[in-house]
Amino acid sequence: MRQAFSEIQKDTKSFFTSLSLYQEIPGDLCGGVPEFRISSVGRRLRNSAQGSWRNKLYPVFFELARLNQDFEKRWAQLQNECQLEIAAPNVGPKVQKEIFARFLRAKGRLEKWFEAELVGINRRYTPVRYNPLAYSYFTLDPPISDSDGLREYLHFHRHGESRQVTAMKDAQGDIKADGRSQENARSI
Repeated sequence: MRQAFSEIQKDTKSFFTSLSLYQEIPGDLCGGVPEFRISSVGRRLRNSAQGSWRNKLYPVFFELARLNQDFEKRWAQLQNECQLEIAAPNVGPKVQKEIFARFLRAKGRLEKWFEAELVGINRRYTPVRYNPLAYSYFTLDPPISDSDGLREYLHFHRHGESRQVTAMKDAQGDIKADGRSQENARSI
């Protein structure tokens, strides 16, 4: 039994090694038992950068994410320092006011730094192309009701296109689009 398992393991190892998918993990890294892992499965892309999600976003998003991360770290550090100082033993009300005043000054400096960084990013990346799907919160249109949202949802899942596209096709004389619009109107 043990020999059969060993042969299967060797065959599997040689098969995956031939596909360049095999990665051997030394025994000392995994508790004394050598093992192997398949590093990737499926169809290989000819251009690995082609499918990268990072290539689909504007560089400004990554810069903003880094800035936000820095800001959050600095803000958390500032809050922790203030809390530790106030929680220290023998801190009277006068000292607490001084600590809070220092906290407010540091908060103001942090806000100025953050604002300056945002202004710099804005200068480098202006204008960002408008994308109504990505920036739907920029619209001044009033929000739609729940029933309209349900109509939009059902129409899209039934017909694979938005109600606006169907209405545009209907206006251009597409009889099938008219039928889709009427079908949704009847069902809701």
